[in-house]
Amino acid sequence: MTIDMNQLESPTNSNTDPKYLDFPLEVGKKWEFKNKWTNKTRVASGRDQLDIFVVAYEKVTVPAGEFDAFKIEAKGFWNNDTSRANGRAIRTYWFAPAAKAVVRFENDDGYNRWVRELTELQLQR
Repeated sequence: MTIDMNQLESPTNSNTDPKYLDFPLEVGKKWEFKNKWTNKTRVASGRDQLDIFVVAYEKVTVPAGEFDAFKIEAKGFWNNDTSRANGRAIRTYWFAPAAKAVVRFENDDGYNRWVRELTELQLQR
């Protein structure tokens, strides 16, 4: 993980410069990132180029509970170098400071739509 809680490496993926989060967050903040990624399980690689905007601070309800969260929208394009596919990317996600995590993530890449939500939270002291 980077200092801004962006995942560089996991058992299934690696990224060169992910920047889904850029602290401190505040409504109106904007940034962009260009990332090269590798999916280890599918043996695929590609790139993302996204413009990111913090659009609101609002309540969001997920299976783990209700959180005050920054609503963040990322829009741009992705390329899969392995399959030579490409498309638009629209990603909306909510970062909850109290959970210290993204509690909801919606993805629409033109081929697939999916949602991930936090189902349980156990903060350690």
